[in-house]
Amino acid sequence: RPRVLSAQLFQRSPLPSLPNTVWAVLSFSADLPSSTKVTISGLTGMQTPTNRKLPCATPAPSPDGFLSTAAWSQPLGQLVLQAGRVSLPRPAGARPRRPARRSGG
Repeated sequence: RPRVLSAQLFQRSPLPSLPNTVWAVLSFSADLPSSTKVTISGLTGMQTPTNRKLPCATPAPSPDGFLSTAAWSQPLGQLVLQAGRVSLPRPAGARPRRPARRSGG
């Protein structure tokens, strides 16, 4: 079962009533199984209203990671992220990969 090895939170602005961005940097002992939920709590004082599909971003696209939305509860000061496979956009002009052909023999 994966364990949290480290968790760090950063914010762009410490000033109240100004727009702010919060970053969470999480490290786990193993890959998280798809649909694993990770809760970040203690985010009190945020003015963002409760949103079951709060947009979230990762620093770089990755096929494995957290989904692009999370459940945010303002009264609880709690953000719930869900691990899962992420569909990455295919580059323009890219074709789907075909399975390799086997030759008889």
